[in-house]
Amino acid sequence: MPAHPLPLASLRPLVTAKPETLWRTVFEQSHLGIVLIDPATDRIIDLNQRFADLAGRSRDALRGQDWMHLTHPDDLPLEIEHKTQLRQGQIPCFLRDKRYVHPDGTVVWVHVNETRVTVAEGEPPCFLAMVEDVTEQRQTRLALRAEREAAARYEQERALRQTQELLQMAERAAGAGAWDWDMRTERLNWSPALFQLFGLDPQHAQVNFDTWRALVHPDDLPGAELALEEAIRDRRPFVASYRIGLTSGEVRWIDAYGQVSYDASGEPVHFTGLCIDASLRHHTEAQIRQLNAELESKVEARTAELAQANAALHRLARHDVLTGLPNRLAANERLREELLRMKRSHLPYAVLMIDVDHFKRVNDQHGHAVGDQVLQRVSQCLRGPLRESDFVSRFGGEEFLVLLPHTDEAGACLVAEKLRQAVENAPDPTAGLVTISVGLAMSDPAQDDQDAAVQMADARLYSAKQGGRNRVVHRDPANG
Repeated sequence: MPAHPLPLASLRPLVTAKPETLWRTVFEQSHLGIVLIDPATDRIIDLNQRFADLAGRSRDALRGQDWMHLTHPDDLPLEIEHKTQLRQGQIPCFLRDKRYVHPDGTVVWVHVNETRVTVAEGEPPCFLAMVEDVTEQRQTRLALRAEREAAARYEQERALRQTQELLQMAERAAGAGAWDWDMRTERLNWSPALFQLFGLDPQHAQVNFDTWRALVHPDDLPGAELALEEAIRDRRPFVASYRIGLTSGEVRWIDAYGQVSYDASGEPVHFTGLCIDASLRHHTEAQIRQLNAELESKVEARTAELAQANAALHRLARHDVLTGLPNRLAANERLREELLRMKRSHLPYAVLMIDVDHFKRVNDQHGHAVGDQVLQRVSQCLRGPLRESDFVSRFGGEEFLVLLPHTDEAGACLVAEKLRQAVENAPDPTAGLVTISVGLAMSDPAQDDQDAAVQMADARLYSAKQGGRNRVVHRDPANG
């Protein structure tokens, strides 16, 4: 039986894990389908309209439904295998192409990027999937493959036709394009048609191997002579393809075929063959290669566009629109990186939790536009004194997080005081004096996760607020 949609109250922590406006703007207006999945049940928690369109169903119909039931049956085994690996933590994410089947039987190819994320502090993780319609891209690739297969079939059919024509010409003893080499007398005979093919007058031209060598393109001559030698030595058919240059300046492609006959003692006595103008075939091949290159270029261009779109979405999902600073999601990722780096190097890092003092009063007295202006000014002040390796983010509301890698407590205190002074010394034109309170905490290799230092810094930020604001607190009150 289909599951009932999850109540809205259970979705709200996921939606409000990031600033509401940013999250909903990305979620609702993205050209990618976005869907959140319960990792325990594989049921859909939330989705945007783009995903509903890709799935061919309404959003209400999809909420609470099994994520797997959309997948084409032939794609399910790999889907289940990857999902098991993701659920067990064997892989951080996985990319795949698969098919969705609409209720009317329509099949849509999509590219899915699925990963495990924590969208709200204190909430269990869920699966986040980004879904892109790649039906047109796959059709382009299929068209390219069909074009190549058609070209291969064309060559096979053409070779068969040529063989049949050669046999018919040989049976009729047609002199068109034929040559005969008497290997005992070294006499070389050309048919009139072969003279015409090579652009020579049979009444005046003297035909010998030097005549032939002079007409063959220099780049192709070594290969053609080697094919002649191997046909005689190895007793196999002679096959060669080369260019000739006519006195008119025209370049023709020649396909040459021949066979050596031997006497009773095994000595070669005759070498006979045919030459065919293959210029049209080579021209067709060149057109096919050009078409293939154009199709490949289109595929590469589309792939690059998708990569750019994914990169832009990745940045949008990790940056605060108002201040331009990294957001809480990006901060949590950087904290995790620093924790792992510290455990390897044993070099500590410091965490500063910063809150704008009396920010509610600014909004109440001057309006939210001025409040936004104050947050932008504060973010600029916080960036100024920091090193390139330092990290500052808008952690939520009027709260900021600063991470100082490879920094001891004394150095962190100096930086924190510089930040406090920088904000205090840059009053807002409308709101006037703006101050911040700072809680400082040091990391420790014994800490199990990145939240430990953040929680300690947050507690000291609370102490700074309780102690009168506009100050830095780096020790717990009980420790002096």
